[in-house]
Amino acid sequence: MENKERKSDLQDIFNLIYAIIFIVMAIYAVAIADRGRIDMGSALTDMSEGWSLTDGNSADVEDIKVNAGENTVILKKTIPNVIVGDVALCFMSHNVLVKVLIDGDIVYTLNTEENFTGYGYGDIRNIVRLTPADSGKELAIELDSVFKRSGAGYITDVCIGDPGTYTYSKIKDAVLPLFLSGIIIFFGLLFVAMFMVIPNKEVLPYNVFALGIASILLGIWCVNTTGVFQVLSKKVIMYRLFDYLAILFAEYPAFYFVNSFTHSKKKKYNMIAFIMWICSVAFVVTARFAMGIDMHNLMPFFYASYALFLLFMVYILAKDRKYCKENAIKTDTRNFNIGTLCFIIGALIEEMKYIGGRNFIGPKGTFVRLGLCIFIFEMLLHFLQWLASEQQLKKQLISYGYNDLMTGTGNRRALEEFVERGLGDDKRYAYVMCDVNGLKKVNDSLGHESGDALIKDVALTMINVFGKDRVYRLGGDEFAAFSFARSEDEIKEQIGAVNALLNVKGRSASIGYVFCDKGSIPFAEVQTRADKLMYEEKERYYQGRNDRRAAKT
Repeated sequence: MENKERKSDLQDIFNLIYAIIFIVMAIYAVAIADRGRIDMGSALTDMSEGWSLTDGNSADVEDIKVNAGENTVILKKTIPNVIVGDVALCFMSHNVLVKVLIDGDIVYTLNTEENFTGYGYGDIRNIVRLTPADSGKELAIELDSVFKRSGAGYITDVCIGDPGTYTYSKIKDAVLPLFLSGIIIFFGLLFVAMFMVIPNKEVLPYNVFALGIASILLGIWCVNTTGVFQVLSKKVIMYRLFDYLAILFAEYPAFYFVNSFTHSKKKKYNMIAFIMWICSVAFVVTARFAMGIDMHNLMPFFYASYALFLLFMVYILAKDRKYCKENAIKTDTRNFNIGTLCFIIGALIEEMKYIGGRNFIGPKGTFVRLGLCIFIFEMLLHFLQWLASEQQLKKQLISYGYNDLMTGTGNRRALEEFVERGLGDDKRYAYVMCDVNGLKKVNDSLGHESGDALIKDVALTMINVFGKDRVYRLGGDEFAAFSFARSEDEIKEQIGAVNALLNVKGRSASIGYVFCDKGSIPFAEVQTRADKLMYEEKERYYQGRNDRRAAKT
């Protein structure tokens, strides 16, 4: 049994090493290996600086923002005399209506119509094809805000060059965040799968299903904020919808999970959280469709809703800590506390970034993504620790079910299972019955603790001769043992060794055995004969003494 456990532990280590190597290689493949393969400086001509405005001033495109209600912003610049082959004017636009003109002729237009989220559409990659004939001509970009009430739009990363190279340059820095976001979704699916396959869900340390759903939704939001799919596809409205609603829909399962992690697990808290969530959804739907407010202008509400749920979680965790302290309940919240702290810090940093407009501190959602990865990792560790303890408990329960706690031998149930699995017509074995002599006298004169010590001594002697896995306590002071001796002379030597060891300890036992050569005797008959021989030995032991039934019970 111990050798099997060691092999299992060793296999777990091998599996862990394999997983670590695979993850390291995957991260290297997606984030490091392709760096420097394409020379962006030679493939793309930067056009972000030195644009002329209608008032005669000069500005960089990163400094220009178009606010709702303001006049059209017109940027002008001369196209370089380097237009060769299949190149294009490439730039990213964010919530602006765009017209591109070459020598006054409109060559590209980007418009947007009202959609589910409002007039905003987020980031779009714009590709305007150029020809060598366009070299040296005047390039003009006209910008208008898509918003009717409030909100700003802008363009960034204006370049001339190969469209494929430009696209690669936009997504290469998002590969690692995309990979991490995929891990979040993967572990969310893993938590859901674990919940589905575990039969007794009442014993789980927390609601794994709720954590899985919340992780999947938050992972989708993290994938969306990388901007990769917005760059590769013009179906940006779907991704913008995820941007607004993924976290909102993750609020309730996230709270449900946190409440399940507490020891009090009050159902009324889940009810309150659901009412809060449904009110948030109702407000967003009403504001958007009944009042015509763009979801972009509802961002302060979304952030307030996130903060309210976080505060509610902190409240129930504080209440639970007080509850555990009052009832002397031992808690194991280290992993949860570390993960939660990282996630909250990440969320607060993101909110400060949004309010302060400091988008240069990493892509949007960077800190939430990191915090969420740490949180899920910590909760996975907590779950694995719980699972290990459950497996250990299961082993203990199995041990209790098949072992005699006082002597360390197997019990009657273990004997029956061994006979059912281990004996066949092709095996040569001896079945040994053993009964402790003088137990009642020891109990009456020295006490039951001394009687227990006598039983343990006999059991230990049997184990030393026949092996721990082959000795069984049938009840009281009776034991059975199996010997796979090759001959009857060998089994006689083993029984002689038992008697010799007992004699040294000042103990005595009556022993009877039957030797069976390859199924020559049915096991039921073997038991009967061995039991009879043991009692005959017992009778000889008590000849000239008190009646056996008076001497022992």
